[in-house]
Amino acid sequence: MTQAYDPKDCPMPLDFFLRRYGISRTTAWRWRKNGLPTLQVGAKIFCRESEFVRFMETQTAIHQTGNQGNP
Repeated sequence: MTQAYDPKDCPMPLDFFLRRYGISRTTAWRWRKNGLPTLQVGAKIFCRESEFVRFMETQTAIHQTGNQGNP
């Protein structure tokens, strides 16, 4: 099944999301290594906002559940 085209969810430079959500470049590099869907064109890296937010939420949930037993 294909999704309808949403012009608000077109690929944007990854740096845009880093500034918008206050994410460090190191965290973005680690997330890409862990499966954040991105598109690289030359030296520029792009990502869809829906995929970025979904991945950010899963990483936050994983981090929170992994630290429940730690004071």
